[in-house]
Amino acid sequence: MVQHRWEAVGLPDQSRRGRRFWYLIRSLYYTMAVTMLAGCGFTDLVGPHDEDDKDSDPVSVVTERLPVARVGVEYEKQLSAEGGQGGYTWSIVEGAAPEGMELTDRGVIHGTPVNLGDAMFTVRAESEDGLTADRSFTLSVEEAPSPVTVVTEELPDATRGEPYRAALAADGGDGTWTWFVLDGGLPEGLSLSDGGVIEGTPTAGGEFTFLVKARAGTGQYGTRELTLRVVDDPVVVTTETLPSGTLGVPYQAQLEAEGAGGAYDWAIVEGALPAGLSLNGDGVIQGLPSQSGESDFWVRATASDGQADERRLEISITALPVVINAASLPLGQVGVDYDVALTAQGGDGAFVWSLSEGSLPVGSRSPMTASSRVFPSRRRRASSPSGSRAETARSRNGSSRSRSRSWA
Repeated sequence: MVQHRWEAVGLPDQSRRGRRFWYLIRSLYYTMAVTMLAGCGFTDLVGPHDEDDKDSDPVSVVTERLPVARVGVEYEKQLSAEGGQGGYTWSIVEGAAPEGMELTDRGVIHGTPVNLGDAMFTVRAESEDGLTADRSFTLSVEEAPSPVTVVTEELPDATRGEPYRAALAADGGDGTWTWFVLDGGLPEGLSLSDGGVIEGTPTAGGEFTFLVKARAGTGQYGTRELTLRVVDDPVVVTTETLPSGTLGVPYQAQLEAEGAGGAYDWAIVEGALPAGLSLNGDGVIQGLPSQSGESDFWVRATASDGQADERRLEISITALPVVINAASLPLGQVGVDYDVALTAQGGDGAFVWSLSEGSLPVGSRSPMTASSRVFPSRRRRASSPSGSRAETARSRNGSSRSRSRSWA
């Protein structure tokens, strides 16, 4: 039996063309060896074809559609195929990817699109044994939503050994976010969920700084550095309610807190006190209320080590009832000028006067002024003996409080 020795020289075995050539040489060598053995009567030595030498299945591109891309947002999509032998080499054979994007030879479409619109192109997947498959795609590029911003700026203090829970908040993107800790670490015993909730029971005290990332479904993301303090003796504002005040009457109330040593610096962090009142650093609210109504606000007590607590409080300022001071009016004489100033107190101090019942004597009138005076509008000789007349005056001020008084 004549023996043959085959040798290939100078073929690049790492290139796609070289790999295809080696498949051809192996197949030819197998065919010649089988023919020679069969011709010599060694049919029993001829077995089935090696699994690797069987005909390959046809190549097909499995990816059917591409997700939408957003202008200015980084994009990445891996294409997939099946069939043939070995891996695949990918290329665009017709059309083009959106501007700012490309298809790698490993089948990854990536980049950051810069223009709106639809891009239509055809890709080809080629296996190592030379089989190919094409598929056409349309990749839509849409307007990017608003940027993602981590809204949470501060975290409430945690207490060692006690359950803790704080939800992070973000804005922008498509409104759904997945959360990660990018740098630093949470206190031992706490974890951050994909939904942005920090929870658990801290086992060690201290101050922990870390960087969180909120990634939207559009691929956009925002980051923020946060600090979480774990304390043993937390500050708690213990004042729950404040007494009401009266318009024009001095007011004073002391705020109270406990924990972290007992010395605190107080401040208003949201809302406002009633007009005329102020809060000093020692937690005393004082002043002379100058406007009636209700005011709600948030106070913060900060200890010397930086621990703090906040509480929402409210103060109601009411006005005094309106009282007309004059119990009676002096007698008048026919033909003699009459001038009496009516006064009142209470309310907000500004009064509008009116007659609510009866009438003034003929020849008199009552101006609508803050200080009402009753006097004759003109001199007139009485045609009948002097007598008396019953009338009622009403005083109403800006606080909508009123008071009536009757005279004869």
